[in-house]
Amino acid sequence: MLTSRVRRWLLCAGLLLLVGVSAPTQGSPASRRAAATPAAAALERPTPQSYGETCSFVGSWCNSPFPNGQIPATLRRPLHLPKVRPGGRCPSTSGRRIDNDQFSGVALGRSSVRPLIAASGGDLVHGVLPFRRIAGTRWWAVKTLWFSEPAYRGPVFIRGRQLDGSAKLVLGEGPSLIDPQLAPAPTPNGANGWRQWPGGTYIRGFGCYAWQVDGTSFSRVIVFKAIKSNL
Repeated sequence: MLTSRVRRWLLCAGLLLLVGVSAPTQGSPASRRAAATPAAAALERPTPQSYGETCSFVGSWCNSPFPNGQIPATLRRPLHLPKVRPGGRCPSTSGRRIDNDQFSGVALGRSSVRPLIAASGGDLVHGVLPFRRIAGTRWWAVKTLWFSEPAYRGPVFIRGRQLDGSAKLVLGEGPSLIDPQLAPAPTPNGANGWRQWPGGTYIRGFGCYAWQVDGTSFSRVIVFKAIKSNL
């Protein structure tokens, strides 16, 4: 059974997929870097350099006032993603259903921090995710709720990359940013030690993708195959 907060997230995320994208907060260093090259900004969103800058792009992830600081240097581990040739087999990560007093659905991987996929169609338990077109844009999206189990309360660094191409995954309430830095702090969503970062994952083309999720005590890779939703 979904909590009222998660129900609100699902409703808001669904509306975002229908009406379009959210713009970066004006005035932040990352937004100024993106605005400096409009053509490039249309394809690649800014990379925040701190917890606060991440919050400025996705305000629902953070309590006010926004946290200070940035991820420790030790979380900037080298990417250790599998190599996939164009047209090759995608080594997607299996998922399993998770049900608690916070949320219910299929979560990929077994990391302390992982994504819950809110979508119909595809083959979620085998890491095949259906993406829907955002009306009036070139973006494709799937609803994604990132969560942290109560046992882990540290910082989180998420990087998403295409394995059979060169694209980066975009995250947020709309296609707002790449490589978010998540603070070691409670979130507006979540209770009893659980932390939640709701929103979506956004791509421009289908294929094989992966997230690398780094915390102080772990580094995990979660692979998925992105397909076109038939719904």
